Amino acid sequence: MKRSLISILIILAVIVSCEEDNENSIFKGITETNDNGESIGSPDENDWNFSETWNETENSLFSEGYETVCDIDNSYHIIAYPNPCENIFSISFYVAENKRVAYRIVKSDYEVIFSTDSASSTVAFNLNNLNVDNEIVRVYYKVFGENCELKGHGDIKVE
Repeated sequence: MKRSLISILIILAVIVSCEEDNENSIFKGITETNDNGESIGSPDENDWNFSETWNETENSLFSEGYETVCDIDNSYHIIAYPNPCENIFSISFYVAENKRVAYRIVKSDYEVIFSTDSASSTVAFNLNNLNVDNEIVRVYYKVFGENCELKGHGDIKVE
């Protein structure tokens, strides 16, 4: 009886730990937008923010960074559109001048499928070139200021 109970507890622990791992590695929810970046659905409150805390895997996507978080004000925002998309997806950052943005697009297993840095405040991605279809990918980004950074992510549904 005691062995059976221990076996059941071990099996339950394994099942729960696998479910937790899957929760962390699967991207869920998007902020739906039209071709002009206007919201057309309920926003995913976790997407397109500037002050996230990342785990070790997420931090390892970028080779550089600062410990200090840049000061932001209400004028800072991001427009990501369209979402979902079929091929071209754009991100526009509205931040203070002289900021550089680094992007990493990853699949749900954190495989980097696109990486770039840009001084431009608007970047368009051709997702047809990334060999993704009918799945959600994640864009991680860092906005670099002088000795400080902002970081966040947003999920894109590719149809």
